[in-house]
Amino acid sequence: MRQFLIRRVPVTLLVLLGVTLGAFIMLHLAPGDPVLLLVGENTQSGTDSAEAIQQIRARLGLDEPLPIQYLRFIGGVLHGDLGQSIFQRRPVLNIIIDQFPHTAQLALAAILIAAVVGMTAGILAARAYNSWFDSLTMAAALFGVSMPGFWLGLMLILLFAVGLGWLPTSGQGTLWHLILPATTLGLGHGAILARLTRSSMLEVLHQEYMTTARGKGLRESAVLLRHGLRNAAIPVITIIGLQFGHMLAGAFVIEIVFARQGLGNILVTAILNRDFPVAQGTILFTAFFYVLTNLLVDLAYSILDPRVRYGG
Repeated sequence: MRQFLIRRVPVTLLVLLGVTLGAFIMLHLAPGDPVLLLVGENTQSGTDSAEAIQQIRARLGLDEPLPIQYLRFIGGVLHGDLGQSIFQRRPVLNIIIDQFPHTAQLALAAILIAAVVGMTAGILAARAYNSWFDSLTMAAALFGVSMPGFWLGLMLILLFAVGLGWLPTSGQGTLWHLILPATTLGLGHGAILARLTRSSMLEVLHQEYMTTARGKGLRESAVLLRHGLRNAAIPVITIIGLQFGHMLAGAFVIEIVFARQGLGNILVTAILNRDFPVAQGTILFTAFFYVLTNLLVDLAYSILDPRVRYGG
């Protein structure tokens, strides 16, 4: 396992470096000047001289060449400093830490819904292979994979919040506020899990060890869960791990639809305001959790399947 980590850590660092470079280039190529926006917010007359604007630009470090700005950003990251927000004038890391629990709460609730709904539907569909239930489940899964998350969110708001009045339309603070956004985010990923679980279960249902387990008199539920699902779990767990990383990014859209606090809110605001440090820091933070999740999923292989071993 040590050799595996030695091989993966440099690759992970290169991925994060590529993410920071891509985000930096795209943000700085987009039209708009944060200094002009800042001047507009902090002055009542539009008479600020070019010299004053240049002083603000120099104070923020935006007068330096882009390669120097990028290297300065990377140097700060290596020291645990993501910079300071141009508009909020707070450390970016503090802003992210304040908002991350809201996004993590939404992503964890969504992955729980996706796992329960998707794996249950996949197991039952595999058990009822070629039946009407199997066909109906796979049709619903195809629909779930195809529909955009923001559209599903709006439909759930119209049905359960506006039409029936059962749940709040937006905001946060209680479990009731979490149900609609978590369901919106989780159902699409649950559809993917349902299809994958069904496919993996079909590969193991007729293996010899499954026949042996049935011959020992075990209940069908025990055969399916203890023997079938355990052997079919590796690709499913892989997708669940990858989906959690996707959910951290996908939560951004859902947070906007349901007017929730979180990383999505601060990222969209930062991009609109050209607040480069906040946008870069949020993207890097999300990418770090994504690659960390992938690494943990790979390490979990050896626990789920003893046949999987890493060198060293």
